Amino acid sequence: MKPTGLRKDFIRLAGMDKSKRIQVARTSPPHVIQDMLADKDVDVLMALLSNPRLKKKHLLMLIRRRNIPTKVLERVANSRKWTNQYQVKLELVRNPRSPIFVAFKYVKFLYRPDLVEVARNVNLPKRLREQAEYTLQVRLEALSEGEKVSLARMATAPLLALLIHDKSARVVDAVLKNPRLQERDVVVTVNSIRTDPLTLRLIADNPHWFNRYPIRMGLAYNALTPKLLHKEALEKLLYQDLYKLILTTHLSDEIRANAIVEMKIRLQMMSLSERIGMAEVNKSFILDMLIHQNHPRITCAALANPKIKIHQVRKIALNPKTPKRVLWDIAVDEKWLNSGIEEYIKQNPSLPKSLHD
Repeated sequence: MKPTGLRKDFIRLAGMDKSKRIQVARTSPPHVIQDMLADKDVDVLMALLSNPRLKKKHLLMLIRRRNIPTKVLERVANSRKWTNQYQVKLELVRNPRSPIFVAFKYVKFLYRPDLVEVARNVNLPKRLREQAEYTLQVRLEALSEGEKVSLARMATAPLLALLIHDKSARVVDAVLKNPRLQERDVVVTVNSIRTDPLTLRLIADNPHWFNRYPIRMGLAYNALTPKLLHKEALEKLLYQDLYKLILTTHLSDEIRANAIVEMKIRLQMMSLSERIGMAEVNKSFILDMLIHQNHPRITCAALANPKIKIHQVRKIALNPKTPKRVLWDIAVDEKWLNSGIEEYIKQNPSLPKSLHD
């Protein structure tokens, strides 16, 4: 089968030497230009750019090439004739072969969706992607709510970290549903005292994020978290984190009181051996909770704890439910001989008069 038409032109061009191809590139008609766009020689491509018959579609095909010489892209970037057209600016920024100064020059002219695309394109230099993100950030304040929602659905992580603080529930909801949102940014948000309570509520209402422990913990520790959310977050905390929260002084008395109630519930649900073990080693306020359970073995374990305070021993001594054997052990313990504990034991209404002496 004999080659015809454009195929003949392509074969003919392939057999030419460089000087001949340069000459043809400067004067060839559009259908020949199409065949010359794939030429690898930089001088041929530069000659092609000077061809008055070169159309916009040809130029776009040329600058989209991923193996195009940098010199060609620079030549296009320096031509007002071509760079007055938005699509040319866009392709110059999109092409990883573009010199960084060329891409930086035109990235600020891109429309919002194209900026997002550039910011997400890992094939482009990091500096360029960061510049695209910065340009989007600068434009944020001028955007309408609807535009911010659209942006939140397709933005990259750095931009989402800003949009999550927007006053609009629609915008924040779109941010939370974006798969590019990173957990570390949500953790920072729930731990910040500047975060709007509405944002905290939206995060808590999103199962994808609320089911992550660092986020639940941040919600529990944030004084701005709505009360009902606090209670739900407390129920999900590990014992050690609940303990730390009770000691966190910047939280309100009500929140800490709720944490103490949750701690008491946890202690009641533990086995006897677990509670005895905790009574032997835990600090003062946990001992208070365990002592109030009025279990002889737990009380004995608490008395053996070196962290127990004298006021707690007095409570045990005054408690009518404290076994007489435990009262006796307190009375004869050398640790308490000079603390006046005997007087408290004598005030215990359950102590037989025969033991008062």
